[in-house]
Amino acid sequence: MIAEKYLNLLDALGAGSYPHSQRTLKDHLIGTYTLLLEWGNPEYIALGGLFHSIYGTQVYRISAASLQNRPRIIEVMGEKAENLAYLFCVTDRQGFVYEVEKNEPVLWDCVQARLVRTTCQTMQDLLEIEVANDLEQRDLSVNMKPRYLSRRQHTLSRCKAFISPSAQAALARSIEETRTAKLQQYSNSHGAVRKTISFKLMQS
Repeated sequence: MIAEKYLNLLDALGAGSYPHSQRTLKDHLIGTYTLLLEWGNPEYIALGGLFHSIYGTQVYRISAASLQNRPRIIEVMGEKAENLAYLFCVTDRQGFVYEVEKNEPVLWDCVQARLVRTTCQTMQDLLEIEVANDLEQRDLSVNMKPRYLSRRQHTLSRCKAFISPSAQAALARSIEETRTAKLQQYSNSHGAVRKTISFKLMQS
């Protein structure tokens, strides 16, 4: 269960009024938090996930909170968790995948146009949040765009050692379920074409 002070902060920031993946931003943030806890992550990582896009991101351009509000948000959620949310919002997230295996990881701050040095543990925490963020918002279905499936495959193959076993399993399951659904769609569509051709041949 999420502590009331965190839900109150989300409400104060208006997270329930902003659209996100056919729901509200608040719905998505709570879903991400829930996944991270289910995977056995410590509370500070789950809290980073609960607020992971409140400042806006490269992809999600709506800012529920201004960066000037950081002190207020740190006061509620703690510096360690807020730092994860902050870095998730302002940095190029491709760096999570490519920098996580390095001893001295560096991220690109897209807001201030500068390099940010961080720790290996922080990189792993950010990557865990990114996997939860991705899996929470996109249905595992035939409607998934190929680039999203490819990105999940790339993340799993390159970063398996740096995410939790539960995140690994969830990511692998999503890939397999999507492949199966797409194969079934392909089989159904071609079966329908064959039936149509057969029917026309019988009438000719």
